[in-house]
Amino acid sequence: DLHAEWFGAERGRLVVCIPGLSANLRGFDFIAERIADPAHRVVTLDLRGRGQSQVTAPSTYGWIRHAEDVLGVADALGASRFDVVGQSRGAAGAMEIARLAPQRLGSVVLIDVCGVPDPTTVPLIRAAVERLGAVYPSVEAYLDVVKRLGTIRPWSPYWERYFRYELAPVEGGVRARSDRAAVLEDAAYGEEHDPRTLWRY
Repeated sequence: DLHAEWFGAERGRLVVCIPGLSANLRGFDFIAERIADPAHRVVTLDLRGRGQSQVTAPSTYGWIRHAEDVLGVADALGASRFDVVGQSRGAAGAMEIARLAPQRLGSVVLIDVCGVPDPTTVPLIRAAVERLGAVYPSVEAYLDVVKRLGTIRPWSPYWERYFRYELAPVEGGVRARSDRAAVLEDAAYGEEHDPRTLWRY
């Protein structure tokens, strides 16, 4: 089961937004609010193992599986053709859709995936993954940790909403909803499969 949120028209052209490696659907709020209109219905997703979507068994992740999930969402919404916006590893998933079913796609928007990754981003990505599974005493304590990392400037109501959505109450406080094992499996998949091979699609 995938959790999704809907912006805009009920029957307009479908635009599906695919988050990055450890991200959730709230990361697209700013964009979705601006492209949703009477002609477009924008659906933002929590990928399997992220946010409020179902955590599936080991060996059920990777760009192909996420691409198939997005195609399933389009099928469920009756869209034979649709547009897609993918961010980071979600952009790799968007290119995988272009490989699997090019006839289904109109426009494809890729965010944070072109070029050779900057090695200085690796510690930031690692820090984002490390937060998964850790229990924090409160939402405010978690937000304080994120703010002190210094990677999000300026802080805004969108970031506040993003991180608050990410948290679930557990014994002893709160922790991120996204499943650490799911994210690590996708990270390993990304290390084994170069997204640049998908650019031609």
